Amino acid sequence: MKKSKTRSSSSNQSKRSESPFFSRAEKVDNSFFSQKSSIAPFIQSTKKEVIKEDKINSKAEQEGQILPKSESPVVPERKIEINTKKEEAESCSNVAPTENQTVNNPGADNSCTPSFPKIEWDVVSKDASNWGVCVSALKLEGDINIKPWANKPTTMTVPNTPNPVDGGNINNTAGSDNRWKAAVDDMKDYNKAGGGAGPNWHSVSASIAHENAHWSTDWLKDSILDSAAGDWKKANKEINQLTEPKADSPTQAEAKTKLTPKVDAKRISFGNKAITKYNSIPDTPGDAKGAGYKAGERVLSGLIASVTAYKTTKGW
Repeated sequence: MKKSKTRSSSSNQSKRSESPFFSRAEKVDNSFFSQKSSIAPFIQSTKKEVIKEDKINSKAEQEGQILPKSESPVVPERKIEINTKKEEAESCSNVAPTENQTVNNPGADNSCTPSFPKIEWDVVSKDASNWGVCVSALKLEGDINIKPWANKPTTMTVPNTPNPVDGGNINNTAGSDNRWKAAVDDMKDYNKAGGGAGPNWHSVSASIAHENAHWSTDWLKDSILDSAAGDWKKANKEINQLTEPKADSPTQAEAKTKLTPKVDAKRISFGNKAITKYNSIPDTPGDAKGAGYKAGERVLSGLIASVTAYKTTKGW
């Protein structure tokens, strides 16, 4: 009989993953996000403890807080393809985001916490009368934490990662936590209402997929690039259209001083829209909108298929 799972969650500052974003080297007033989730793998209770892989809410620099969640391949300094069609009327084209998230594996919990977006830009001569702005980079930073999960392929202990082979850790003993059906039942409700990870059978690969999906889908695709959220393409274009009269600021240095608050206002507006969207995306088992549990479920589905195939091979 399947053990019931009780769902648990914890909240942190104001970050779903710890961002809005995050608060590492820079000290920013991130009263935006704060929500964090952890996977508590080693639970020895008759109840099925739900180890919630959650996003963390985190504060932003001085703007809205970010609810970081992310889970997709974490590749430092990765360029994301977006439509960078150069407008003929502009001297500066759009730039693609540059990702440089820090992956902490092992970490104390499972979380994805983006930091408030950073922009690099230069003062350029727009025309004979005006200085202009040219964005050279949009930098996306943050933290992805991965909590270890037990992986003892040849021992009949739990918690564990399934290893359905002869000499592995799956059997057909009635009442055993290692029985093939107990392992399947423990994993198959991962992305069902009231479900989650654990307590006996899970995989660190599922946690990695979960957190990476928060980053690549929830944060980058749906919050930073989406035209209904941060809309970086539009924000980039608007920043590049800012000007400062040369009559008021004869030098580039003077123009930089005058243009900085204008650029910051655009950056903060863009960042807060992205954060608002990110924080609104759920990270709950069974919710169709969240990317994290869907990604983790795909990994666990592969393990379930392997256990089922082994059971069939053994004639159980």
